Amino acid sequence: NVSYVSVMAEAQKSVGLASLERFAGFLGQAAQFAPSVLDMVNSDELIKQYAQADSIPPKILLPDEQVAEARQQREMRQDSSASSFSAVR
Repeated sequence: NVSYVSVMAEAQKSVGLASLERFAGFLGQAAQFAPSVLDMVNSDELIKQYAQADSIPPKILLPDEQVAEARQQREMRQDSSASSFSAVR
């Protein structure tokens, strides 16, 4: 599957990618002194936009349903570990 993209379109994509990188960098710095700023960001959408701007194949990112399942499983493991730890104390 070959697609041809104009030089102008590639330049616009590059500007968008640079903006996302700058924003993510700023966000990381701001979160060091005010972690609550992370509550303002839809990190999933940030990753999707970055991948799209950098021409990452869509198949690289997992579907939303699979991401939700993985997060739920991680949360259950963390809850289980926390319960085990508090029972030992």
